[in-house]
This record gives sequence, C-alpha cells and structure tokens, in this order.
Amino acid sequence: MRVPAETIARMKGAQNPEEEGIQMAVETIQQVREIPGVSGIHLMTVSWEAVVPEVLKRAGLMPEQRGVSEIHSAAKSGNAS
Repeated sequence: MRVPAETIARMKGAQNPEEEGIQMAVETIQQVREIPGVSGIHLMTVSWEAVVPEVLKRAGLMPEQRGVSEIHSAAKSGNAS
C-alpha cells in the first residue's frame, strides 16, 4: 500500500491526528462522490467503528430521519430503502 507523502506529512503535523483522519476521510468521500458513476462508498475503519456516524454526518450522508442502528437492522433484514 502506498501512502502519499502529503498524507503522511498532514498526519504528522496534525495537533489532533484522530480529528485529522476524520477530516481526511470526509474530504475523500466528497471527492469520490464527484466521480461519475460512483454510487457508494465503503469505509474500512480498522477497529474504529464508532467513528462511522460522525464521518457520514460530516460527509452529508447520514439520514436525518433514521439512526444508524435502524439502517443496519433494515439492511440485514432486506428492508432497507
């Protein structure tokens, strides 16, 4: 896996690396959403699942009417909309 030097420098220079990582994820999601034909994202949290709702919220992808647990339950049962 190749990590760009700019990414490494940004993380090393961050006062709060966790916050910087969240911000970088949000920026990446926003960039990927601009690519024609892309209709989704897959987050690999590497044992940091608790951050997913915040990343989705900041990226503008969190449904306001439904909670994450409700969406997850609906997806597991095949009733996601």
